[in-house]
Amino acid sequence: MADEGKNQVARNLLDLEPTAVLEFYKLVLDPIAAPEGFPQEIPFHAGTIFQGNITWQGAKYIPLAVETEGFEMLGDRRLPRPRIRIANDNQLITYLLQNNKDLINAKIVRKKVFLKNLDDINFDGGNPWGQANASAEIIDEVWIIGRKTHESKVMVE
Repeated sequence: MADEGKNQVARNLLDLEPTAVLEFYKLVLDPIAAPEGFPQEIPFHAGTIFQGNITWQGAKYIPLAVETEGFEMLGDRRLPRPRIRIANDNQLITYLLQNNKDLINAKIVRKKVFLKNLDDINFDGGNPWGQANASAEIIDEVWIIGRKTHESKVMVE
């Protein structure tokens, strides 16, 4: 089943009519730092193509303004040092920081997916490309948060 998804991704990468690539994120809180009864995963997406919730692999991702940089792998043996800036709407991120030790040791899972492979539930009448495939994920990266570099009413980095 997983091989079928990888084959689908390979075909999509070589497709003459590619669709947009979406990035999904999951903030996975450190189980030691998270208070009892607090959700352990917070799935979100940047909201650039879809302004509402998106369902991928059965999980509902909420829209949050996100800006990222530094995920690329370079050939000079330096490890990537990605940065993620998240809008602090309604002080949601500040609340998470205060209740989870500044999110130190929390994980960010970054998923990349072609628009044409999204679950049928995201479209009225099903996926218009007819290629919904929850196993066709381009990449699934896991990163550990080392520190918070900036926090304001507008955004957190």
